[in-house]
Amino acid sequence: MYHCPLCRIEKENPGYCSRCNKEYHKKWYKKNLQQEREKNKRYSKQYRKTHQEHCREYQREYQKKYNQRYKLYLLKWRRKNDRKIKQYNKQYRERNREKQKLWSYAYVHFRDKMINKIGKCQMCGSKEQLELHHIEYNNKLESIQLLCRRCHQGEHIK
Repeated sequence: MYHCPLCRIEKENPGYCSRCNKEYHKKWYKKNLQQEREKNKRYSKQYRKTHQEHCREYQREYQKKYNQRYKLYLLKWRRKNDRKIKQYNKQYRERNREKQKLWSYAYVHFRDKMINKIGKCQMCGSKEQLELHHIEYNNKLESIQLLCRRCHQGEHIK
């Protein structure tokens, strides 16, 4: 049998009992608070990029694995909630009439010209699923970018 060095309670393992161990660590942490904060800052700076890369890689693998299942779920949900989607889209178009006019104008007048002139996403260079992105909502060609669907969604998330 062993005894806790502080409270002298009998226990099976050497070292502090659980209550004394908590107290010891609280005191130690208070005494070394500044050092611990500095160590955590250094650690987070050092491993932030690798952690972000790891998370991105995990997300890519997860999406590859569950992408088909998710697409089927969305398809079923859209079929089931068709009226709700149409109603939402109609309300959105009514709230954003000016944007809707510009989208239509840009699609008719600029899309084909930009695809023939540029022919690829202006961010990543992809040639698939090209869409127009308005930087500012006006009828100027300079305020419109040609982006692939993935980059376009990323721009709207920012």
